[in-house]
Amino acid sequence: MRLQQKSIGGVSFERLRFSRNALAIILHSLLLSGLFLFPWESRGQEVPQYQPGTEELSGTIRLNGSETMQPLLEAWSVEFMRLHPKVQFEMRPEGSLLAVASFAEKVASIGAVSRELTAKEIKDLAILGVDNLLQIPVARDHIAVIAHPANPLTSLSRDQLKEIFRKRNVPLRWNQVDDRSATNDLGITLVGPNELSGTRDNFAQMLFGDSDQMSGEIKSCDNQSSIIEEVLRTPGALGILSQVWLDDSANTLAIS
Repeated sequence: MRLQQKSIGGVSFERLRFSRNALAIILHSLLLSGLFLFPWESRGQEVPQYQPGTEELSGTIRLNGSETMQPLLEAWSVEFMRLHPKVQFEMRPEGSLLAVASFAEKVASIGAVSRELTAKEIKDLAILGVDNLLQIPVARDHIAVIAHPANPLTSLSRDQLKEIFRKRNVPLRWNQVDDRSATNDLGITLVGPNELSGTRDNFAQMLFGDSDQMSGEIKSCDNQSSIIEEVLRTPGALGILSQVWLDDSANTLAIS
């Protein structure tokens, strides 16, 4: 593996290039795809476990993308720097869409996304000269649905979720959704990650098959911890977030 200094459009960066023995672990993803994206020189080759060589590595690896994958990225970066102390990482865990944009602008070596790339994204990247991507599933995650602690509900069905998150002119109230909330006249405030997030896109795909049917009236938060904070201060809130960031402060609902 080697780092090459390049400049495109006046932007300088180190582009990471891999030989066949350069990568790490592959785990298949189930619900929420955790993917690494790499510019790859030997397409179609199975990626073996990384084994550090004798060559001393140095430079900066720029890694952009999914906030969902931030804990893994940080742990892997620490381990890689333990093996290669002169290598530094710069991370921008601001959303899966950022990973795609970073490759389009050619300012990142590695992208982390919490969903599969669309055919259009792959085609658009190829037009821009990025046609050698390798997508590697690396982890499994789940999407959690949370409500305010005072909400008496402990579960929702998939059909109820679809009704709540479906595009509509007038937001639902809790007592319209479930008989157990007959006395709860609060309007439902939807809370979730912003539109850069793969978690939000995955949730829409799992419920509706595409994002066009999902409500646009979702209060967007710039990071996952802010979703929990917003739900805790909004009695009628219903939030979605990566299970990675879940804690015991909110009411986590079972989905049947």
